[in-house]
Amino acid sequence: MKPTKACLPAAVSLLAARDHSEEELRRKLLRRYGAEEIDAAVVVLRARGYLNDAALTRRLAERYIEEGEHGRLGIRHRLERRGLPSVAIEAALAGFGGDAEYDRAAKLAGRRFPDGSKAEAVKVGRFLAGRGFSGETVMAVLRRMYDYD
Repeated sequence: MKPTKACLPAAVSLLAARDHSEEELRRKLLRRYGAEEIDAAVVVLRARGYLNDAALTRRLAERYIEEGEHGRLGIRHRLERRGLPSVAIEAALAGFGGDAEYDRAAKLAGRRFPDGSKAEAVKVGRFLAGRGFSGETVMAVLRRMYDYD
């Protein structure tokens, strides 16, 4: 089936406003168009290179890593919420973790909690865990900042 004259321009308009994953785009288009029309539009968009979940995953992961506000788990969660495929997420995050994650967590904790008082250790731990840093990374940061065990 060919996309209707209205569905394809609507999809292009959504993509022009911001990048969408295929799942996000389908959800938005389902409000006004049928599944068959959307399928046809998605085929055209993929063929033209306007819709590429793997490339979008890489770009977003790079941006989230660059921002330094979230750990590996937090970035994974943000990408999953956008409806991006797990395989693409794993590929995009393959080189991120370990020392890089620790450095980001330590920098973020130091910026957010500059006092360094032992009373804040629990807050720091909760904050970092909430940002998606692994338990191992959180404990390493707490040990360095507060001699915490």
